Amino acid sequence: MTFNSKTSDVKVHCTFSGDSIHPWETGTRVSELQVLLNACGYSLRVDGDFGSLTETAIRTFQQQHELKVDGVVGTITWTALEANIRPGARMLKLGHTGADVRGLQELLHNHGYSVQKDGCFDATTERAVMSFQQKCQLKNDGIVNVATWNQLQECPTSNSSKSGRSKSATPFPNLKKRIDSGKWW
Repeated sequence: MTFNSKTSDVKVHCTFSGDSIHPWETGTRVSELQVLLNACGYSLRVDGDFGSLTETAIRTFQQQHELKVDGVVGTITWTALEANIRPGARMLKLGHTGADVRGLQELLHNHGYSVQKDGCFDATTERAVMSFQQKCQLKNDGIVNVATWNQLQECPTSNSSKSGRSKSATPFPNLKKRIDSGKWW
């Protein structure tokens, strides 16, 4: 299955853009930052307030990843956060980027969808997700929630039906092992 982007598609910026995010700022970008931190294993309330708990989490993350420890989130810290997201740890939708999006794209590819494996949840990835959701009789809204993640981890049904194998026979025996280890590609 191939999904091609058209020029009329919504353009998604797949990198950190704008000014750095500083402690004590508030707003949507801070909420996005808190979601990323939670997806990396921290436990923060997503409230859009870059308070002391968020700053401590950022400083800890920066120290653990040998980044400049200043509590400020710029391009380097944001990119490092996206690269360390635990697959399946957050809901994914159009505009998200990161290692978990790359894992999603790998799983979609394993299910027969032709998507670019670049870690950017663009319109092509969204259409593939919606097609997969419809095929699996899930709510096809293009948002990858727990039900979609779980279904993606199942063996691709198209390959098993072509080979005459049952769903329990694994055409990709290492797929589940790679998912469990957090290495999706």
